[in-house]
Amino acid sequence: MAASSTCFHSNPNFPKSPFPNKTPQSFNGYGLSSALILKFPPKFVRQLSNKARRNCGNIGVAQVVAASWANYPSSDETPFSSAAASAVDGAAVVIPEAEENAVSVAGGDGDGEVVVDGVQSQISPVNGGLDAVFGSDASLLVHAGERYGRGIETDSITTPVVKTSAYWFKNCDELIDFKEGRHESFEYGRYGNPTTQMLEKKMSALERAETTLFVSSGMYASCAVLSALVPAGGHIVTTTDCYRRTRMFIENELPKKGIKATVIHPADMDSLERALDENKVSLFFTESPTNPFLRCIDVKLVSELCHKKGALVCIDSTFASPVNQKPLTLGADLVVHSATKFIAGHNDVIAGCISGPEEFVSKVRQYHHIIGGVLDPNAAYMISRGMKTLHLRVQYQNSIALRMAQFLEEHPKILRVYYPGLPSHPEYHIAKQQMTGFGGVVSFELAGGLAETKKFIDSLKIPYLAPSFGGCESIVDPPAILSYWDSVSERNKYGIGENLIRFSFGLEDFEDLKVDILQGLEAM
Repeated sequence: MAASSTCFHSNPNFPKSPFPNKTPQSFNGYGLSSALILKFPPKFVRQLSNKARRNCGNIGVAQVVAASWANYPSSDETPFSSAAASAVDGAAVVIPEAEENAVSVAGGDGDGEVVVDGVQSQISPVNGGLDAVFGSDASLLVHAGERYGRGIETDSITTPVVKTSAYWFKNCDELIDFKEGRHESFEYGRYGNPTTQMLEKKMSALERAETTLFVSSGMYASCAVLSALVPAGGHIVTTTDCYRRTRMFIENELPKKGIKATVIHPADMDSLERALDENKVSLFFTESPTNPFLRCIDVKLVSELCHKKGALVCIDSTFASPVNQKPLTLGADLVVHSATKFIAGHNDVIAGCISGPEEFVSKVRQYHHIIGGVLDPNAAYMISRGMKTLHLRVQYQNSIALRMAQFLEEHPKILRVYYPGLPSHPEYHIAKQQMTGFGGVVSFELAGGLAETKKFIDSLKIPYLAPSFGGCESIVDPPAILSYWDSVSERNKYGIGENLIRFSFGLEDFEDLKVDILQGLEAM
């Protein structure tokens, strides 16, 4: 975090405090620290010296520890102490030299203590001390990687899009310093970008991860993990219900490296233990919730079983989003996302990411630097912008999906509903333990076959008939047609009926969606 600045101001145009009768100590009752954080108005910033302006611009805010509120007629109404107010008489602005390490982490291994102006609190070191500043995902989504930790020196509120294919060195000595680890540079566009780096820091803070790698797609993220972390001749365990393209990579590409796979039912822990006992398993890889039946893996139990046998655990948490589920906090070693879905959230960008300890992500990064699959910086910016409303979007989609799942479960033309938030779901008890919300996707089976499915979908007016999910617009997906039309045998093997619907709820009004679905069901 950038150094804090101590600012004194007696300008009568300075805005009044939103808490006119509160002393610094009384702000704790509002969930605020005694060192109040305030934004500076533009007129005030213009009065600063160039050096002070750069300091304030770099941090975006300053910790105001003393101020004179000239609009208050008496010292009793001044939000700070009278001693602080008298200290600024006759001086418009005083900016002392910035103190280094205003936020520092003390301690060694494990959770450390963050020290902010002498106040200590426990934090997670992988969050870079942000827990001391932000107490919720909502604030992290807006500020992490930007207001705190941005590698670009700018007073812009938003992070600029850095469009370059390479990075230059001033001279050969600087280049040699870079090669020998004394100078930092991305060197080449395939190895990193400041805009993408900002996005990676934001995701790391959200997932409580040490580091994150953003790549060109969610499928690339999964393939990179499997390729980089499973040795030739190795063994993995995965589940029956999963994204078909991931299964195809496991079945068709990994065997070329001599890698074998054991496929288990999502809830079959006995088969998992047997696979771990009988094979030298390198990695357990699955989704939770899964696609398209939204089965939930007991991440804590799976992690315990796998770690006893030296196997890593990677969870594709795309259907949950980081707002609803954080697999790393449950014991998983890695978490991957198709950022195309809820994370970007606007159906306008394709990307993927891998989060976890540097020990494992660095191996994926090395593979990535060789193979490619680079995220365009424009896409990184769009994802970051989308993430700032992620918590609002997901919370609304959670609500819409749960209400709709409950409604559909009671409808006579619906045979079965698959949604982790329903007591009828086979892993409802697991979902309640490890998720804070159940997601915006509901799968259900219609009472009928292909003809009824086509009538239902073709009658809908609001959702788009398309692949993908998690965006602002609702999307309806018949997996038997969209994903498995070319393979009847796979449909039968994995239970993908012609009457199965995967419905991703967007940000439309619940009643509008309900009316549309009702008229679609009536048209069957």
